[in-house]
Parts: sequence; structure tokens; C-alpha cells
Amino acid sequence: MISWKLIVNFSTIICLTLPEILIIMSIKKILKEDWSWVDEKKKPEDRGFITCEEIYEVEYLIDVFKKHCPVKSEKEIIYAIAAGLRSTQGLKPRQQFLETVNSKLFAREAMIG
Repeated sequence: MISWKLIVNFSTIICLTLPEILIIMSIKKILKEDWSWVDEKKKPEDRGFITCEEIYEVEYLIDVFKKHCPVKSEKEIIYAIAAGLRSTQGLKPRQQFLETVNSKLFAREAMIG
């Protein structure tokens, strides 16, 4: 597998594979999406967190991942979201949860067929 060197602060060199770079890039893009629509429907203390207790939140997650990961099927995205929910309990900080789902989406255990 090809490894890329990423220079951070001109003093740290991190070796990442191309899939790892793509995962980081897509998380940044997903976080830049307009989450205000979802946050406005939540209690103030739950904003910025993922609960997946309401269908609108799950549908928004599916839509966002379909937009940024068009090679993945809706079924694969749903399985990755479910795997992310199983791996973390309670309120999940948005970035942490999105990173978990994204890693599950690209991991073999999230693949279906």
C-alpha cells in the first residue's frame, strides 16, 4: 500500500496511507455541513452531539454520508451508523461519532457483500 508523508508544523512527519487521508478529508467536509437544522430541533445541551434517537437525525447522517461517500451504498452507510452507535454509549460528540462511523464505513466489518 502507498504511504504518504504529511508534514505537521514543519517538525512532525506522519505517514498515512491514501485511505487514511481520504477519511480525514471527508470528515472535515462532513463537519463543514450545515448542522444548524439538526441542532435547532434538539435541546440546547444536546447540540453538537449525536444521539440518533430521532429519525430526522439518522436521515441527515445518511444524506451527508451519501453526499461525501458516493461510492458507498445507503445500506453500507446505515450499517456503519449502527456500528458506530454500538461502539459508543450515550451522547456522542459529533466529530468523534462521525470519525467512528467513517472508519466503520471503510472497515471490512461494515462492508456487506
